[in-house]
Amino acid sequence: MNQLKILVWTMELQTEPLAKLLSSPSKAAVDEFFIASFQTRNLITLPNALCKKLATALSLEESEILQVLSQHFIVTSFQTVVAARSLVSHCLYNNLSQDGVRSCFPPGFHPQLATLISTIIAFHSAEWREELIKSQVSVPQLVESDWRLDIKAASSTMAQMAVPSAVIDLKVLWFAMH
Repeated sequence: MNQLKILVWTMELQTEPLAKLLSSPSKAAVDEFFIASFQTRNLITLPNALCKKLATALSLEESEILQVLSQHFIVTSFQTVVAARSLVSHCLYNNLSQDGVRSCFPPGFHPQLATLISTIIAFHSAEWREELIKSQVSVPQLVESDWRLDIKAASSTMAQMAVPSAVIDLKVLWFAMH
């Protein structure tokens, strides 16, 4: 007899790859990296622009930026991007405050980097949540409705007389995906 096994997939937050952002030249570079990671959240591969922002966030030299698109860099940077995307998704889904975001990091994680990342996510969370709501598929919204009940008063056959029919007029607003 076959037994049905139900597997529950839980995604643990991997924050270790985010430690690579310690070598970032500025807070703005880390902020741009998180913005680009969120904007490309539905893409499976890394676009060139995101690779360049990650290279800047990791404070690579100008000559090294030319090598950014190499296979090794994409594989290692993909882990950082996935970690950023999953952390942002987790925080938006659970509506975490800055302290809640800070609690997602393990105790050994660099405290200043954790504070910076939690500040960035908390700052952008309202904007990102609104963007997620706008992009989701939803049912149309009822704007106006009108109805009436018609009763047939005249007919050539008696069976068709006094048969009610309802006429319903619905006006709906469809939300377009962006």
